[in-house]
Amino acid sequence: MATPDDASTPEDTGVVFNIVSNDDATPNTIDPATVDLDVSTPLTEDKVITTPEGEFSVDDLGVVTFVPLLNFFGDATILYTVKNDEVVPQTSNQALITVAVTPVNDIPTITAIADQVISQNSQTGLLAFTVGDVETVPGSLIVTGGSDNLTLVPLTGIAIAGAGAAKTVQVTPAAGQTGIANITITVNDGVDNAQTTFRLTVNAPPTITAITNQIITENTQTGLLAFTVGDAETPPGSLIVTGGSDNLTLVPL
Repeated sequence: MATPDDASTPEDTGVVFNIVSNDDATPNTIDPATVDLDVSTPLTEDKVITTPEGEFSVDDLGVVTFVPLLNFFGDATILYTVKNDEVVPQTSNQALITVAVTPVNDIPTITAIADQVISQNSQTGLLAFTVGDVETVPGSLIVTGGSDNLTLVPLTGIAIAGAGAAKTVQVTPAAGQTGIANITITVNDGVDNAQTTFRLTVNAPPTITAITNQIITENTQTGLLAFTVGDAETPPGSLIVTGGSDNLTLVPL
């Protein structure tokens, strides 16, 4: 006689258990190698069956492995039969296997945001990202922003907007500040968090000293006109200095 079997496993986790250890074929013996997981085809002994809930398989010792589908939770069931070891084996009754798959919280998701470089006293554009979660609708997810340099980017300078899964963030640094801040966007489903971080560089414009207006005679040239360049972030030797003219006939490049 085949006896019903029960097992349990967390979501996204397989489980292994013996289904013939509680079966009885007295006065004969159960032959575990004859377990059939598809009772609709009694002439064949099916060892692997895929159901809407996952995959059942059985080995020659009567040990069943069940692997649930990703994110499935609930009861997965299947019927089986087994034979005894008589000269002419007898098939048992149909018995039910039930695997209770218990739900676990899935961590929410958030897409990456590329690093940004902006000028001093400006702001980023609307930087798009997407959030999601298996159990929680996007509109119920909590999205927040953080900064590791609050002098440069205070929390009030991080504006998150958007309905549903599609979100944007716009970052406005403090006036007059330059430097680097790592901006972290966090999505929370009430249990777990997911984060993405991007690097924001706020660049001060380089400086250049004035040169006085010059008057020279025809077919001559100016002297060496001195000026000084500088930049808060870049060494002077790495700055690129070019010249231009609004009268290329008179002063070609």
